[in-house]
Amino acid sequence: MLIRTRRLWRRQIDALASAGFRVIVPDQRGYTTSDKPKAIREYTLPKLVGDVVATADALGIGRFHLVGHDWGGIVAWAAGAKLPHRLERLVILNAPHPEVLLAHSLRSPTQFLRSSYAAFFQFPLLPEAVLGAGRSALLARALIKSSRTEPSRRRKSQSIGRPGNGRGR
Repeated sequence: MLIRTRRLWRRQIDALASAGFRVIVPDQRGYTTSDKPKAIREYTLPKLVGDVVATADALGIGRFHLVGHDWGGIVAWAAGAKLPHRLERLVILNAPHPEVLLAHSLRSPTQFLRSSYAAFFQFPLLPEAVLGAGRSALLARALIKSSRTEPSRRRKSQSIGRPGNGRGR
């Protein structure tokens, strides 16, 4: 089971399936075409971990391998802490263990600055106001600039224009 945005995993799916894994790649709540609840409280870690459990339960899967990347990795760390009895293996990519990150950030001003963007998203309404201003112009510019190909730029541009997208959630 892989979490966050299914498109990020497109190059790994065949290899994992060929290795004998059942691969389930849902979009995480709030990403691309998934549900986008309006209330901020619907995006807490317990709710996101609950989505992982609900997906496994709906598919009749008792124990599973869980792979998470970036924000999906943070959710996977929380799932590992709360659900060790459900996980065969836990694989985290690009998301340090929360306790290690905190300890390292307190000792390293560079890491503290690199990680500080996450604090921005903890303020009520601020991310939505900043990233949603001008029809999400700042967010669109950042995402499109980070794209390596024209098709990727078009996909990101179209995604931001969908209702509920581009709200920083």
